[in-house]
Formats: sequence, C-alpha cells, structure tokens
Amino acid sequence: MIFQRKIQIFDLVQTFLNNGLASFTVCMIILIIVGWIVPFVFILFFHWLSKLAGSHDYYK
Repeated sequence: MIFQRKIQIFDLVQTFLNNGLASFTVCMIILIIVGWIVPFVFILFFHWLSKLAGSHDYYK
C-alpha cells in the first residue's frame, strides 16, 4: 500500500517535471506557502510567549 502510494506520488512529480510551466508554478506556490508559514509560526510563538510572560504581575 505504501509502495503503491510512493509510485503514485512519483508519477505525479514526473508529470509536473514533463510540463515545465506547471512544475515552476507548483514549486513557486510551495515556496510561497513555506516562506509565509515558518515566520508566521515564529511570530505566533513569540506573541504567545510575551502574553504568557506579561500575564504575571511582578509588582505585587
């Protein structure tokens, strides 16, 4: 089953490589998604961390 799925993924990649424009478009979309997700996750993490640290009242 897993081997069959890998072959299907390989066939899909080969189809994209045969069509240059589709391959370029898919690569650009993946790069844009990854390029936006990674900084967004870091920003959310540090925002959550600052809210967590700011929720304590140190001046009691």
